[in-house]
Amino acid sequence: MLNVYCVDWCPDCRRTFNYLNGKSIPYQYINIESIPRDVMDQVIQANDGKEWVSPTFELNGKWMAFSTVSHEQLPGIMKELGVG
Repeated sequence: MLNVYCVDWCPDCRRTFNYLNGKSIPYQYINIESIPRDVMDQVIQANDGKEWVSPTFELNGKWMAFSTVSHEQLPGIMKELGVG
């Protein structure tokens, strides 16, 4: 399942959720404000050492992180991850 590491207040995250829901793409929302430190370390590693990059996607060990995501970028992101 696609894991989406986000925060509730992030407009790019909300845009991502709207896209995924509209395309009926299943995902697991993971709030990075409340994850254990070891999981946060994985997110930071995927983000080249930066915390709070959201959304960050993970699917089957493949990580992709974005500090901004437009609606137009989401189809390409999902294709690169192998989703929908």
